[in-house]
Amino acid sequence: MGYLSRMSGMASPRETMADLLWSGTDRHKAMQSLRQALRQLKTAEETAGVDVVRSAAGHIQIDTSVFASDLMHMNTLLDHGTAADFREAEALWRGEFMTGYDDIDSEFAEWLTVERERVRSELISAAFKHLNRISTEDGGVQTEAGARFVLKLDPAFEAAHRVLIRLYMKLGQIERAEQQYRTCEREMRLHLDAEPDEETRKLLTDPDVGAPAPRSSPNEGNNSTNRGFLPNYETRCLCLRSQLSLRLC
Repeated sequence: MGYLSRMSGMASPRETMADLLWSGTDRHKAMQSLRQALRQLKTAEETAGVDVVRSAAGHIQIDTSVFASDLMHMNTLLDHGTAADFREAEALWRGEFMTGYDDIDSEFAEWLTVERERVRSELISAAFKHLNRISTEDGGVQTEAGARFVLKLDPAFEAAHRVLIRLYMKLGQIERAEQQYRTCEREMRLHLDAEPDEETRKLLTDPDVGAPAPRSSPNEGNNSTNRGFLPNYETRCLCLRSQLSLRLC
């Protein structure tokens, strides 16, 4: 269902799913395996008293009227973007999308790698819609919660560290700003083997340096250290998806 939930209309052709989940066998055997898996799923649904997955006309589809997921709820929370919403979304993030399903099939693992990048990027982008303007009217509570949510997804996301440094400087909390910069240094070295930009360091003396949010397009700018808005993110996704499509043809 995790795969279907990311498809347009939450639906997929049977053949596509069979090829993706049983790429090591021929189409006939893969389709047999898919039918068996669907029977097992239907039995589990009947036991639980639910009817979520529908199969008809060569497609498998999720009934969107009864299906819900943590990821869908997180997106709703981020649309609202209050401090409480950010905190709830942070609590819902328990790790990578579909953790534990990497070993189903090599083709599925490739799809999952791309989709995890996409999920993280979508969530970070949604959060930053509320961080374009740093407000201290509420003591910076909303801004801090939003940036903390982003750092929960990606501890080395430099733009989120910048938001916090700028916020603390505007609030006159110099020590917290300096501590946040050191945290930024540590996380970027650990996860990216990189150093913060000079612009980030300058925030400690001038909180108005630069823009408060990352660029909206993955291909704009030269900062290659922010995962989720990597300049080559779109290229990597397209390459992986192209390789996957060629194998499924």
